[in-house]
Amino acid sequence: MKKGNVLLGVVLLLSALLTIGIALSSAVLSTNIKVKRTYHRLAALSYAEGGVNRALWEINKNGSYATTLDSSLPGGQFEATVTDCGTNCKQITSIGYVPSKVHFSAKRTIRIKINGVISNSNISFNYGVQVDELGIYADNNSTIKGSVFSNGPIVNAGKNTSITGAATSHGSNFLLSSITSGTIGGDARAFFIINSTVKGTKYAGVNPGYQGMPIPTDQLNTTIDGWEAQAEAGGIINNNVVINGSSNFLGPVRINGNLTINNNAKLEMRGTIWVNGNIYIKNGANVYLNSGYGNNSGILIADYKQDRLNFNQGRIYVNQNSVISGIDPQNPKTPSYIMLFSTQHPQSPFETFWKLWPAITIEQNSVGGVYYSPFGSLDVKQNAQARALASAGLVLEENALVDYDAGMANSNFANGPSGKWTITEWQALD
Repeated sequence: MKKGNVLLGVVLLLSALLTIGIALSSAVLSTNIKVKRTYHRLAALSYAEGGVNRALWEINKNGSYATTLDSSLPGGQFEATVTDCGTNCKQITSIGYVPSKVHFSAKRTIRIKINGVISNSNISFNYGVQVDELGIYADNNSTIKGSVFSNGPIVNAGKNTSITGAATSHGSNFLLSSITSGTIGGDARAFFIINSTVKGTKYAGVNPGYQGMPIPTDQLNTTIDGWEAQAEAGGIINNNVVINGSSNFLGPVRINGNLTINNNAKLEMRGTIWVNGNIYIKNGANVYLNSGYGNNSGILIADYKQDRLNFNQGRIYVNQNSVISGIDPQNPKTPSYIMLFSTQHPQSPFETFWKLWPAITIEQNSVGGVYYSPFGSLDVKQNAQARALASAGLVLEENALVDYDAGMANSNFANGPSGKWTITEWQALD
């Protein structure tokens, strides 16, 4: 074989090997680029999912979430936005970036819808005022717009007292079944009807039957325990809580101490609040519900659980000019309400002690709210207004007003804007 032929063969072989090498290198490089691109896209998807998880956590904890570009994560960022898509419906859009939003090599977007499942209690307030055996004592110019049922006497002790609807007094014996003085706009039912102006039909000489309170006695402790479990699930604060200013939110939560909402402060409730002490709503304060409650109502409970017979604990004070609203801070007549509930249970050998140490005190010019004290009494002072009252006993002072809302006859009291959230739709948009 000639040397030229050998050299030619070597050159051809090297050329072939070089071509194969270049081809293999190109294939490997292309594969690496594809792998890297796929890796970045998967990483961006993970950051987007992280944004969804962060938004869900914030919604469950605080009831809301603002658009956030999170830069604290290594290797990437997410930007999550929450918008409302209906009653108890939210949409979360989360974009993941690798390595950053400004200079990204990969970007993925996830959009989910979540729906809230509300845990609630249905409580029917069929009357503007319903009291148990301690009865009702009304002073000058006090007015109840609505009907009244009392398992004790109804005593209109002052001038110009009026009940615009029907009035019924049951007594544990016929001597306690009585309506005294005042104007009754509807029918009146009691064994004794004394010096009363009755515009409807007067049914006297018969003791009307007993009627249970809005929460039946055999369900009361279970209902309270349920509310308190919902509150405690949101966390526990082992101190007194003082609210100042206008940008405050709270709930669900248990407070082992007192809750004080100072003069002119505003508090947005985002879940059931259990105060294991006293509640003080100071002059001009405003308590209202997060908009996510919709037509559902909220619960603010004072329960000194370790000793309900301590008449200085578990009490509620609503001071002058306070406003207790639903989802509209400025309108206490919205379709939703806040029920202020006290478990204070005064015990005393003195017959009138319950009048001097009420479970709930509602002072002058305060408006709104539903009030319930199954063991203790309510004291409604001059020019104060409430939406509905239920208690063991009631004192209406001069010019007090109960302005009953017929919608209270079938009210849902919820734990918060949502008891839990369920994902109903998941989409990867790119």
